[in-house]
Amino acid sequence: DTENIVTVGSSQQHTLHVTGDEDFYKLDLTAVTAGTNITITAGRDAQKSPPGSRFYLFDENGTQLMMEWGRLGVASAPFTVTNPGIYYIKVDSFFDDTGYYLLTVE
Repeated sequence: DTENIVTVGSSQQHTLHVTGDEDFYKLDLTAVTAGTNITITAGRDAQKSPPGSRFYLFDENGTQLMMEWGRLGVASAPFTVTNPGIYYIKVDSFFDDTGYYLLTVE
């Protein structure tokens, strides 16, 4: 389920509800030019409990491009856009934690 759409400059708070929960996002990079550097961050929401955050980035064909797991509750990594288009992000917890997290694309 990718009903949640994120773009560069957006931030969304979500919840990992139960052990093993995974959240999926459509990352719309169609308006970004090739060579643009972005940073994807999933993790601690200052007002909520942090899960042991981890995220995966996939291209539009489902090929995994990266995986980043959190340090001190925050997973963050840069990505250089080589092909503008649609990508997908999966967020989960490597400790099977539950709780709120903030997904940000800058």
